[in-house]
Amino acid sequence: MDHAALGDNITKNDVADMIKIIEGEKIPDSINDKTIKIATWNIRNFGGTRKQVSLHHIAEVLNCFELTAITELRENTQDLEKVMKILGPYWKVIYSDSNMDDKGNKERIGYLYDGRVIEFTGLAAEADPIRENFATKEQLEKRIQSSKKITPKEKDKLIEILQDLNESIKLELYVEIEDFVEQIKKKFKATKKKLKYVIKRVKKTGEFRATHEWWRSPYLVSFKAGQFDFMMLAAHVKWGSKEKIDIERRRIALEKLADWVKKRREQEHVKDKDIIVLGDFNIPNRKSKLWKAMIKHGLDTHSSILNDDHGSTLSPGKRYDQIFYHSENEHRIKKGGILNLYPKKVKKPYKKMTKGQFEWQISDHFPLWIQIDVEEK
Repeated sequence: MDHAALGDNITKNDVADMIKIIEGEKIPDSINDKTIKIATWNIRNFGGTRKQVSLHHIAEVLNCFELTAITELRENTQDLEKVMKILGPYWKVIYSDSNMDDKGNKERIGYLYDGRVIEFTGLAAEADPIRENFATKEQLEKRIQSSKKITPKEKDKLIEILQDLNESIKLELYVEIEDFVEQIKKKFKATKKKLKYVIKRVKKTGEFRATHEWWRSPYLVSFKAGQFDFMMLAAHVKWGSKEKIDIERRRIALEKLADWVKKRREQEHVKDKDIIVLGDFNIPNRKSKLWKAMIKHGLDTHSSILNDDHGSTLSPGKRYDQIFYHSENEHRIKKGGILNLYPKKVKKPYKKMTKGQFEWQISDHFPLWIQIDVEEK
Protein backbone atom coordinates (compact mmCIF):
# COMPACT_ATOMS: atom_id res chain seq x y z
CA MET A 1 0.00 0.00 0.00
CA ASP A 2 1.50 3.31 -1.10
CA HIS A 3 -0.36 6.28 0.38
CA ALA A 4 2.15 8.59 -1.33
CA ALA A 5 1.27 7.29 -4.82
CA LEU A 6 -1.12 10.14 -5.68
CA GLY A 7 1.18 12.89 -4.46
CA ASP A 8 -1.63 14.44 -2.42
CA ASN A 9 0.28 14.62 0.90
CA ILE A 10 -2.09 12.13 2.49
CA THR A 11 -0.38 9.62 4.78
CA LYS A 12 -1.30 6.53 6.74
CA ASN A 13 -2.08 8.80 9.70
CA ASP A 14 -4.98 10.33 7.74
CA VAL A 15 -6.70 6.94 7.56
CA ALA A 16 -5.80 5.79 11.07
CA ASP A 17 -9.47 5.61 12.09
CA MET A 18 -10.25 3.19 9.26
CA ILE A 19 -7.19 1.07 9.99
CA LYS A 20 -8.18 0.82 13.66
CA ILE A 21 -11.72 -0.30 12.78
CA ILE A 22 -10.47 -2.92 10.31
CA GLU A 23 -7.99 -4.29 12.86
CA GLY A 24 -10.81 -4.50 15.41
CA GLU A 25 -12.82 -6.71 13.08
CA LYS A 26 -10.02 -9.33 13.19
CA ILE A 27 -10.34 -10.60 9.62
CA PRO A 28 -8.10 -13.68 9.28
CA ASP A 29 -4.94 -13.46 7.22
CA SER A 30 -4.79 -15.47 4.01
CA ILE A 31 -2.17 -18.18 3.65
CA ASN A 32 -0.29 -18.29 0.35
CA ASP A 33 -1.58 -21.11 -1.92
CA LYS A 34 -3.87 -22.30 0.86
CA THR A 35 -6.60 -19.71 1.48
CA ILE A 36 -7.94 -16.52 -0.10
CA LYS A 37 -10.57 -14.00 0.94
CA ILE A 38 -13.29 -13.06 -1.54
CA ALA A 39 -15.53 -10.06 -0.93
CA THR A 40 -18.44 -8.13 -2.38
CA TRP A 41 -18.86 -4.42 -1.76
CA ASN A 42 -21.40 -1.94 -3.03
CA ILE A 43 -19.27 1.23 -3.04
CA ARG A 44 -21.91 3.89 -3.31
CA ASN A 45 -21.84 5.82 -6.59
CA PHE A 46 -18.18 4.89 -7.15
CA GLY A 47 -17.20 7.26 -9.94
CA GLY A 48 -15.00 10.34 -10.04
CA THR A 49 -16.42 12.61 -7.37
CA ARG A 50 -14.82 11.67 -4.06
CA LYS A 51 -12.38 13.58 -1.92
CA GLN A 52 -8.83 12.27 -2.21
CA VAL A 53 -8.67 11.18 1.43
CA SER A 54 -11.80 9.07 0.95
CA LEU A 55 -10.04 7.10 -1.78
CA HIS A 56 -7.29 6.25 0.69
CA HIS A 57 -9.93 4.98 3.14
CA ILE A 58 -11.48 2.81 0.40
CA ALA A 59 -8.07 1.44 -0.57
CA GLU A 60 -7.47 0.30 3.02
CA VAL A 61 -10.74 -1.65 2.93
CA LEU A 62 -10.11 -3.27 -0.46
CA ASN A 63 -6.61 -4.27 0.65
CA CYS A 64 -8.21 -6.64 3.17
CA PHE A 65 -9.25 -9.06 0.40
CA GLU A 66 -7.54 -10.74 -2.52
CA LEU A 67 -10.59 -10.45 -4.79
CA THR A 68 -13.54 -8.05 -4.49
CA ALA A 69 -16.65 -7.75 -6.64
CA ILE A 70 -17.58 -4.07 -6.78
CA THR A 71 -21.11 -2.91 -7.53
CA GLU A 72 -22.18 0.68 -8.23
CA LEU A 73 -18.99 1.23 -10.22
CA ARG A 74 -19.94 4.14 -12.49
CA GLU A 75 -19.05 5.07 -16.09
CA ASN A 76 -16.26 7.32 -14.85
CA THR A 77 -13.58 4.98 -13.46
CA GLN A 78 -11.24 7.76 -12.35
CA ASP A 79 -11.63 7.06 -8.62
CA LEU A 80 -11.07 3.33 -9.14
CA GLU A 81 -7.85 4.04 -11.03
CA LYS A 82 -6.61 6.26 -8.19
CA VAL A 83 -7.42 3.58 -5.62
CA MET A 84 -5.44 1.06 -7.65
CA LYS A 85 -2.40 3.36 -7.62
CA ILE A 86 -2.61 3.49 -3.83
CA LEU A 87 -2.92 -0.29 -3.61
CA GLY A 88 0.13 -0.92 -5.80
CA PRO A 89 1.15 -2.10 -9.30
CA TYR A 90 0.23 -5.74 -8.80
CA TRP A 91 -3.48 -4.97 -8.39
CA LYS A 92 -5.64 -5.59 -11.48
CA VAL A 93 -9.22 -4.98 -12.48
CA ILE A 94 -11.82 -6.39 -14.90
CA TYR A 95 -15.10 -4.55 -15.33
CA SER A 96 -18.21 -4.58 -17.49
CA ASP A 97 -19.41 -1.86 -19.80
CA SER A 98 -22.23 0.50 -18.83
CA ASN A 99 -25.40 1.11 -20.79
CA MET A 100 -25.49 4.13 -23.08
CA ASP A 101 -28.99 5.00 -21.83
CA ASP A 102 -30.11 5.45 -18.22
CA LYS A 103 -30.95 1.78 -17.81
CA GLY A 104 -29.10 0.31 -14.85
CA ASN A 105 -28.11 3.78 -13.64
CA LYS A 106 -25.13 3.61 -16.03
CA GLU A 107 -23.33 1.32 -13.62
CA ARG A 108 -20.61 -1.22 -14.22
CA ILE A 109 -19.66 -4.30 -12.21
CA GLY A 110 -15.98 -4.70 -11.48
CA TYR A 111 -13.59 -7.29 -10.06
CA LEU A 112 -10.53 -5.92 -8.31
CA TYR A 113 -7.90 -8.53 -7.52
CA ASP A 114 -4.36 -9.03 -6.29
CA GLY A 115 -2.46 -10.33 -9.31
CA ARG A 116 0.14 -12.03 -7.10
CA VAL A 117 -2.53 -14.39 -5.76
CA ILE A 118 -5.43 -14.41 -8.23
CA GLU A 119 -5.19 -15.33 -11.91
CA PHE A 120 -7.78 -14.33 -14.54
CA THR A 121 -8.36 -17.43 -16.70
CA GLY A 122 -10.02 -16.00 -19.79
CA LEU A 123 -13.81 -15.80 -19.45
CA ALA A 124 -15.46 -12.41 -18.92
CA ALA A 125 -19.05 -11.93 -20.09
CA GLU A 126 -22.37 -10.45 -19.17
CA ALA A 127 -24.94 -13.11 -18.32
CA ASP A 128 -27.70 -13.14 -20.94
CA PRO A 129 -31.14 -14.20 -19.71
CA ILE A 130 -32.18 -17.74 -20.60
CA ARG A 131 -34.07 -17.76 -23.89
CA GLU A 132 -36.98 -20.05 -24.75
CA ASN A 133 -38.48 -21.15 -28.06
CA PHE A 134 -41.81 -19.53 -29.06
CA ALA A 135 -44.07 -19.24 -32.11
CA THR A 136 -47.61 -18.08 -32.85
CA LYS A 137 -50.30 -20.62 -33.63
CA GLU A 138 -50.60 -19.10 -37.09
CA GLN A 139 -46.89 -19.66 -37.80
CA LEU A 140 -47.08 -23.25 -36.60
CA GLU A 141 -50.22 -24.02 -38.61
CA LYS A 142 -48.58 -22.73 -41.81
CA ARG A 143 -45.53 -24.90 -41.15
CA ILE A 144 -47.72 -27.97 -40.57
CA GLN A 145 -49.73 -27.36 -43.74
CA SER A 146 -46.55 -27.00 -45.81
CA SER A 147 -45.07 -30.27 -44.49
CA LYS A 148 -44.72 -32.75 -47.38
CA LYS A 149 -44.11 -35.96 -45.45
CA ILE A 150 -47.42 -36.13 -43.56
CA THR A 151 -50.94 -36.81 -44.80
CA PRO A 152 -53.87 -34.32 -44.72
CA LYS A 153 -55.43 -36.36 -41.90
CA GLU A 154 -52.20 -36.16 -39.88
CA LYS A 155 -52.04 -32.43 -40.50
CA ASP A 156 -55.58 -32.04 -39.16
CA LYS A 157 -54.62 -33.95 -36.02
CA LEU A 158 -51.56 -31.79 -35.42
CA ILE A 159 -53.60 -28.61 -35.89
CA GLU A 160 -56.20 -29.97 -33.44
CA ILE A 161 -53.43 -30.53 -30.86
CA LEU A 162 -52.14 -27.05 -31.55
CA GLN A 163 -55.53 -25.37 -31.10
CA ASP A 164 -56.00 -27.07 -27.72
CA LEU A 165 -52.68 -25.63 -26.52
CA ASN A 166 -52.85 -22.61 -24.22
CA GLU A 167 -50.90 -19.52 -25.16
CA SER A 168 -47.86 -18.87 -22.99
CA ILE A 169 -48.20 -16.66 -19.92
CA LYS A 170 -44.58 -15.63 -20.50
CA LEU A 171 -45.10 -14.12 -23.96
CA GLU A 172 -48.45 -12.79 -25.14
CA LEU A 173 -49.97 -14.35 -28.33
CA TYR A 174 -47.26 -17.04 -28.47
CA VAL A 175 -47.11 -20.70 -27.50
CA GLU A 176 -44.08 -22.45 -26.08
CA ILE A 177 -42.57 -24.83 -28.59
CA GLU A 178 -41.54 -27.30 -25.88
CA ASP A 179 -45.16 -27.50 -24.68
CA PHE A 180 -46.33 -28.23 -28.21
CA VAL A 181 -43.64 -30.87 -28.68
CA GLU A 182 -44.68 -32.59 -25.44
CA GLN A 183 -48.32 -32.71 -26.59
CA ILE A 184 -47.26 -34.07 -30.00
CA LYS A 185 -45.35 -36.89 -28.29
CA LYS A 186 -48.42 -37.76 -26.20
CA LYS A 187 -51.22 -37.41 -28.77
CA PHE A 188 -49.79 -37.79 -32.29
CA LYS A 189 -49.64 -41.42 -33.39
CA ALA A 190 -46.95 -41.93 -36.01
CA THR A 191 -43.77 -43.84 -36.80
CA LYS A 192 -40.57 -42.73 -35.03
CA LYS A 193 -39.23 -41.38 -38.32
CA LYS A 194 -42.34 -39.31 -38.99
CA LEU A 195 -42.53 -38.10 -35.38
CA LYS A 196 -38.92 -36.96 -35.59
CA TYR A 197 -39.69 -35.12 -38.84
CA VAL A 198 -42.69 -33.31 -37.34
CA ILE A 199 -40.84 -32.27 -34.19
CA LYS A 200 -37.90 -30.97 -36.21
CA ARG A 201 -40.28 -28.89 -38.37
CA VAL A 202 -42.03 -27.50 -35.32
CA LYS A 203 -38.79 -26.55 -33.57
CA LYS A 204 -37.51 -24.79 -36.69
CA THR A 205 -40.66 -22.66 -36.72
CA GLY A 206 -39.91 -21.25 -33.31
CA GLU A 207 -37.93 -18.17 -32.44
CA PHE A 208 -35.83 -17.90 -29.31
CA ARG A 209 -36.96 -15.07 -27.08
CA ALA A 210 -35.90 -13.93 -23.60
CA THR A 211 -38.84 -13.79 -21.23
CA HIS A 212 -36.96 -11.62 -18.77
CA GLU A 213 -34.47 -8.79 -18.97
CA TRP A 214 -32.29 -7.87 -16.01
CA TRP A 215 -32.12 -4.17 -15.21
CA ARG A 216 -28.34 -4.57 -14.98
CA SER A 217 -26.73 -7.61 -16.56
CA PRO A 218 -24.88 -9.85 -14.04
CA TYR A 219 -21.19 -10.14 -14.86
CA LEU A 220 -19.40 -13.49 -15.04
CA VAL A 221 -15.59 -13.82 -14.79
CA SER A 222 -13.35 -16.88 -14.37
CA PHE A 223 -10.43 -16.98 -11.92
CA LYS A 224 -7.90 -19.33 -10.38
CA ALA A 225 -6.21 -19.23 -6.99
CA GLY A 226 -3.88 -21.98 -5.81
CA GLN A 227 -5.39 -25.23 -7.12
CA PHE A 228 -8.94 -23.86 -7.24
CA ASP A 229 -10.56 -22.79 -10.52
CA PHE A 230 -13.83 -20.92 -10.06
CA MET A 231 -16.18 -18.35 -11.52
CA MET A 232 -17.62 -15.22 -9.98
CA LEU A 233 -21.07 -13.99 -10.98
CA ALA A 234 -21.78 -10.54 -9.55
CA ALA A 235 -25.16 -8.85 -9.75
CA HIS A 236 -26.83 -5.64 -8.69
CA VAL A 237 -30.59 -6.25 -8.69
CA LYS A 238 -32.78 -3.19 -9.18
CA TRP A 239 -34.04 -1.64 -5.97
CA GLY A 240 -37.80 -1.25 -5.59
CA SER A 241 -40.43 -0.06 -3.18
CA LYS A 242 -42.43 -2.26 -0.81
CA GLU A 243 -45.37 -2.30 -3.21
CA LYS A 244 -46.38 -5.77 -4.42
CA ILE A 245 -45.56 -5.04 -8.05
CA ASP A 246 -41.99 -4.00 -7.22
CA ILE A 247 -41.44 -6.95 -4.91
CA GLU A 248 -42.71 -9.35 -7.56
CA ARG A 249 -40.38 -7.85 -10.18
CA ARG A 250 -37.42 -8.40 -7.89
CA ARG A 251 -38.58 -11.92 -7.05
CA ILE A 252 -38.75 -12.82 -10.74
CA ALA A 253 -35.31 -11.29 -11.37
CA LEU A 254 -33.80 -13.32 -8.52
CA GLU A 255 -35.56 -16.52 -9.54
CA LYS A 256 -34.32 -16.11 -13.12
CA LEU A 257 -30.81 -15.57 -11.77
CA ALA A 258 -30.99 -18.75 -9.69
CA ASP A 259 -32.32 -20.63 -12.74
CA TRP A 260 -29.46 -19.25 -14.84
CA VAL A 261 -26.84 -20.48 -12.36
CA LYS A 262 -28.42 -23.94 -12.22
CA LYS A 263 -28.60 -24.25 -16.00
CA ARG A 264 -25.04 -22.97 -16.44
CA ARG A 265 -23.68 -25.48 -13.91
CA GLU A 266 -25.42 -28.28 -15.82
CA GLN A 267 -23.81 -27.43 -19.20
CA GLU A 268 -21.35 -30.03 -20.49
CA HIS A 269 -18.64 -27.55 -21.44
CA VAL A 270 -19.16 -24.89 -18.80
CA LYS A 271 -15.86 -23.18 -17.90
CA ASP A 272 -16.30 -24.24 -14.27
CA LYS A 273 -19.17 -25.52 -12.12
CA ASP A 274 -17.83 -23.74 -9.03
CA ILE A 275 -19.78 -20.49 -9.33
CA ILE A 276 -19.79 -17.92 -6.54
CA VAL A 277 -22.81 -15.62 -6.85
CA LEU A 278 -22.42 -12.33 -5.05
CA GLY A 279 -23.39 -8.67 -5.05
CA ASP A 280 -26.30 -6.46 -4.04
CA PHE A 281 -29.53 -8.42 -4.42
CA ASN A 282 -31.74 -5.96 -2.53
CA ILE A 283 -33.17 -8.77 -0.39
CA PRO A 284 -34.47 -7.24 2.87
CA ASN A 285 -34.29 -10.36 5.06
CA ARG A 286 -34.05 -14.16 5.14
CA LYS A 287 -37.81 -14.60 5.63
CA SER A 288 -38.55 -12.78 2.40
CA LYS A 289 -39.77 -14.68 -0.66
CA LEU A 290 -36.94 -12.91 -2.44
CA TRP A 291 -34.48 -14.93 -0.36
CA LYS A 292 -36.33 -18.15 -1.18
CA ALA A 293 -36.11 -17.32 -4.89
CA MET A 294 -32.31 -17.18 -4.71
CA ILE A 295 -31.76 -20.41 -2.77
CA LYS A 296 -34.27 -22.58 -4.68
CA HIS A 297 -31.54 -24.60 -6.45
CA GLY A 298 -29.14 -25.24 -3.59
CA LEU A 299 -27.34 -21.91 -3.22
CA ASP A 300 -26.20 -21.16 0.32
CA THR A 301 -24.25 -18.59 2.30
CA HIS A 302 -22.02 -18.68 5.35
CA SER A 303 -23.61 -18.82 8.81
CA SER A 304 -21.37 -16.01 10.09
CA ILE A 305 -22.84 -13.70 7.47
CA LEU A 306 -26.41 -14.77 8.19
CA ASN A 307 -26.04 -14.48 11.95
CA ASP A 308 -24.42 -11.05 11.91
CA ASP A 309 -26.84 -8.71 13.70
CA HIS A 310 -26.06 -5.43 11.96
CA GLY A 311 -26.52 -6.74 8.38
CA SER A 312 -24.88 -5.45 5.22
CA THR A 313 -25.71 -1.73 5.40
CA LEU A 314 -25.71 1.15 7.84
CA SER A 315 -29.44 0.46 8.29
CA PRO A 316 -29.51 -2.37 10.87
CA GLY A 317 -30.52 -5.89 9.92
CA LYS A 318 -30.71 -5.54 6.13
CA ARG A 319 -29.53 -8.43 3.97
CA TYR A 320 -29.27 -6.61 0.66
CA ASP A 321 -25.73 -7.83 -0.10
CA GLN A 322 -24.87 -11.51 -0.09
CA ILE A 323 -22.33 -14.11 -1.13
CA PHE A 324 -23.95 -17.32 -2.35
CA TYR A 325 -22.24 -20.56 -3.32
CA HIS A 326 -23.58 -23.99 -4.11
CA SER A 327 -23.89 -26.33 -1.12
CA GLU A 328 -21.39 -28.66 -2.86
CA ASN A 329 -18.69 -26.07 -2.10
CA GLU A 330 -19.54 -25.79 1.58
CA HIS A 331 -16.41 -27.73 2.57
CA ARG A 332 -14.19 -25.06 0.99
CA ILE A 333 -15.60 -22.15 2.97
CA LYS A 334 -13.58 -21.74 6.14
CA LYS A 335 -14.90 -18.47 7.53
CA GLY A 336 -17.03 -15.50 6.55
CA GLY A 337 -18.39 -12.24 7.83
CA ILE A 338 -19.47 -8.66 7.34
CA LEU A 339 -16.86 -5.95 7.75
CA ASN A 340 -18.68 -3.38 9.88
CA LEU A 341 -17.04 -0.11 8.92
CA TYR A 342 -19.24 2.00 11.19
CA PRO A 343 -19.48 0.20 14.56
CA LYS A 344 -22.20 1.46 16.91
CA LYS A 345 -20.11 0.79 20.00
CA VAL A 346 -17.77 3.62 18.97
CA LYS A 347 -19.33 7.04 19.61
CA LYS A 348 -17.59 8.78 16.72
CA PRO A 349 -15.70 6.24 14.58
CA TYR A 350 -14.22 8.88 12.26
CA LYS A 351 -12.93 12.13 13.69
CA LYS A 352 -13.20 14.02 10.41
CA MET A 353 -16.36 12.44 8.95
CA THR A 354 -19.97 12.54 10.08
CA LYS A 355 -22.20 9.51 9.45
CA GLY A 356 -23.82 11.31 6.51
CA GLN A 357 -20.44 12.10 5.00
CA PHE A 358 -19.32 8.50 5.52
CA GLU A 359 -22.35 7.20 3.58
CA TRP A 360 -21.45 9.26 0.51
CA GLN A 361 -17.66 9.43 0.74
CA ILE A 362 -17.12 5.76 1.65
CA SER A 363 -20.42 3.87 1.27
CA ASP A 364 -23.77 3.10 2.86
CA HIS A 365 -23.01 -0.63 2.43
CA PHE A 366 -20.45 -2.84 4.17
CA PRO A 367 -18.21 -5.44 2.49
CA LEU A 368 -19.12 -9.11 2.93
CA TRP A 369 -16.39 -11.72 2.74
CA ILE A 370 -15.66 -15.43 2.82
CA GLN A 371 -12.38 -17.28 3.25
CA ILE A 372 -11.89 -20.12 0.76
CA ASP A 373 -9.60 -23.15 0.84
CA VAL A 374 -7.68 -23.21 -2.48
CA GLU A 375 -5.18 -25.92 -1.60
CA GLU A 376 -7.04 -28.72 -3.36
CA LYS A 377 -8.68 -28.94 -6.79
